[in-house]
Amino acid sequence: MSGTSNDVTTAAAAAAATIPKEAPAQNNHKCKFCSATFPSRNALFRHVRSSCTSIPLDQLQEREENASVTRNSIAFKIAYFSSRQTEVPLAEVAGKCFMDAFRKTLEDYYGTKSNNQEDNNEKKQFNIITTSQVSVTKQRHKSLSQEKNCAALGDIITIHYSAPQRSTESPLKFFFETTKKYMKGNIGNVQVILLDVTWLPTKPFLHAEPDCTQRVYHYLLPLKWLPDGKLIESWWLNEEKDAQLLQIQEKEKRNTTDTENVNGVGLGGIHTGRFTSKPPSTSLRTLAKILRGAVSDTLPNRKVRRRDGTKKRKPKNQHADDDDDDNNEYTALEENSNDQSKFKMASGRYGALANKQRKPFHNYADPSLQGDASPNNEPVWRVLDSAKIARLCSVPSSSSSSLGKEEEEVICILEFRGDSFLPQQVRRIVGTSIAMAHGWLPANMFDVSLDKDVFLETVLAPSSFGDGEHGGGSIRLYMEESRFHFDQLCRGGKKSLFERHQNDVVNKGDSNENEQKEGGDNNNEKKEEIVNENYTQDIKWVQSQLYSSSSNEEDVWLEEVRDVIAPRIRKQLAAVSNLHQKQQQQEQNLDQLLLQKQQTHFPDCYNATLALLRNIVETNRWPDTSVARSKVIRSLPSSSSSTTTEASKASSPSSGSFTVVNPKRQVSSYNLPLANALFPDLVKAVFELEETLSKEHTLKQTDGKTLLEHSKEEEQRRPPSSHCAINCNAQFTPHVDSGRGSGQSLSMIVGLGDYIGGELAVEGSMYDIRYEPLEFDGWKLRHWTNMYQGERFSLVWFTPAEFSVDAATTQEG
Repeated sequence: MSGTSNDVTTAAAAAAATIPKEAPAQNNHKCKFCSATFPSRNALFRHVRSSCTSIPLDQLQEREENASVTRNSIAFKIAYFSSRQTEVPLAEVAGKCFMDAFRKTLEDYYGTKSNNQEDNNEKKQFNIITTSQVSVTKQRHKSLSQEKNCAALGDIITIHYSAPQRSTESPLKFFFETTKKYMKGNIGNVQVILLDVTWLPTKPFLHAEPDCTQRVYHYLLPLKWLPDGKLIESWWLNEEKDAQLLQIQEKEKRNTTDTENVNGVGLGGIHTGRFTSKPPSTSLRTLAKILRGAVSDTLPNRKVRRRDGTKKRKPKNQHADDDDDDNNEYTALEENSNDQSKFKMASGRYGALANKQRKPFHNYADPSLQGDASPNNEPVWRVLDSAKIARLCSVPSSSSSSLGKEEEEVICILEFRGDSFLPQQVRRIVGTSIAMAHGWLPANMFDVSLDKDVFLETVLAPSSFGDGEHGGGSIRLYMEESRFHFDQLCRGGKKSLFERHQNDVVNKGDSNENEQKEGGDNNNEKKEEIVNENYTQDIKWVQSQLYSSSSNEEDVWLEEVRDVIAPRIRKQLAAVSNLHQKQQQQEQNLDQLLLQKQQTHFPDCYNATLALLRNIVETNRWPDTSVARSKVIRSLPSSSSSTTTEASKASSPSSGSFTVVNPKRQVSSYNLPLANALFPDLVKAVFELEETLSKEHTLKQTDGKTLLEHSKEEEQRRPPSSHCAINCNAQFTPHVDSGRGSGQSLSMIVGLGDYIGGELAVEGSMYDIRYEPLEFDGWKLRHWTNMYQGERFSLVWFTPAEFSVDAATTQEG
């Protein structure tokens, strides 16, 4: 057989060799201008680009213009502040003011041209491709927006634009001076100051907002707000005077000798931070220690975690007096756990910053964010790299003008560094720290309030006060600087944006050779220019406008914290502690309490629904929970997880959640879920129960603070819902509802079964829902399930916007 096969193959090859081959098709490519032909398109393109002489003149001119267009990337540093409250965020006002001025500058530099002399429409020679501002949220979640009235000393705006290449010298000086000229004249009470400008590499593009890896904010804290603040202030002012006298003496010695000064410091100056006496109080040291309690811990890097395997490790910054419990332990296997990791790592950061732990700062966010400040939302988990006392400085006291004599007040500059900050986060950390320093709040306040399962009020420090009619408003919070660590690594790790001024390179004509622009758009080597010779003076002037003494209204605020806010927070802390104690007592008397619950009578209208639910559990027919909903249920393995085995499912009681749709409220474009086909009797019983509760029971409603009751009158009854979420033994973590239900007004929830605990928490307020229906807005109010023991079912009725009365198709029967 093998020999016959070889003979056939040889014969076929010989026959194929005798067949003449066809000549390849001639794919000649013809030039439409000169009619010349070419064997390939590449050859044709080379001809058109170089040697073709029949191209129309207007197309040649357009080609030459396009060939000379280059892309440029540039960064500006601006400062801004306002003496009054603003309706529009201050950062947006400043950004618009700058961009309007810069567009005019580009028009002056590049000019405009007209395509047709008779046409009045002018075409700009430049094109702004993209702009980005560090403090304005366009590519991040809105919950990370900067506070409305926050000032800035180091906000960065990056601009990428294309324009014709010009052979003249670098336009940085022209850009700076002309833009600053157009920015003269403040917008109302807002002052915007252009501080500096620098070139950026065109590849990779640097976008200010998303590429910023660290934002730095300063809070100006009057020293007299601290315990014994007046004593420390008096001591520091006296020490400052002594330091100034010592500095004058050192300057006189320098005129007579060129050697080192008496302190052994070179000719750069003396160290004025050396005090001759001890401070009269430890308030500053106490404040610094309290601030460190809010800082993110540094976790072992990935290599160490993999090497250690499942070995338990404590975070590097964990305090020695912390309890050695599960909440303080870390295992490498937790990274791949289906449950939310106990430690969330920072993402998109470099070096040591990548090993910082993210913490839930939901209690330190603006309450107006409501559901957006839920710990179930990733933007709420932030990294606080450091919180410290940067320095002290003296400012003229507000009482100087009234008393007719010069008096000084000392302010403590607090520095906060992090990846991003929630609105009011910095001010609430400051306010809480002040209350803790006075002893009005317990020392473990940060530990408790940074727990994702705890909702507490926090103290909000002032932003600005005073009518500001004559510029007298106090500015407390401002952005100090922005860091771009990836850009810094691209520059060899040696310098960051605008660092040349930080090194005091401000002499006229001084310039350092900058790296060559990457990419083919522009290969001209650019040098770093000192375009603002008065940079240091401008910074000092802005600081003088930002630094101000406290007002009488701020002193009243401190009294309100002591007498009203702090006592209210202590009650909330006591409620959290009592809740844990109550849960422990319930666990000890679990059997007796469950027996009492079983003997408790409940309305007969729940019988049919409860019997059907128990039957589904007993017959092991409870459906799997969706992946999205599993993320907000505590200790519930995802149905798609490969680690969930059949044995683990069988050994644990049925738990989870699924949704059914009211057939009478079905929208024609929406398919019924599978649960409707699996449990038709349950679907009918659930929506009949809602109708009964609406007619026969007085429904309660909450906004998270107050509890209201609805009348049974027909015009005020709850309309039938289109959906119902059915839960079994599901303990939900703090969250707000999302997904298809977006747009509804109120949800209604009720609990069924024999269990203890299991209250519904709405914005921190607990409500017993066991056979007690409750209405609330689950799309705006944060809510979760309290710990419980026993058998617990819950039903949640809701109606998405697309299932409104106008959109729904009523089906009888």
